[in-house]
Amino acid sequence: MNNFWCCQNKNLKELKNILIRYCPNNADVNLLNDALYDIYRCEQELESHCMIEDYVFTPAVRKLERRVKDNER
Repeated sequence: MNNFWCCQNKNLKELKNILIRYCPNNADVNLLNDALYDIYRCEQELESHCMIEDYVFTPAVRKLERRVKDNER
């Protein structure tokens, strides 16, 4: 996984932990659950994005770059 995306995923996890730890007792539980769910979904989507990038796009680009390089010779 790209280092930039790993950092973003780490930041999302940290944000969830901060919300849980510092949320006041009288906070709207439904609002907190909605926010945590949205962050969780972001994490999942980021992970899917990274997998597609790592296993589909990066190899395809490398293959194209090799073809171009071979054709230039």
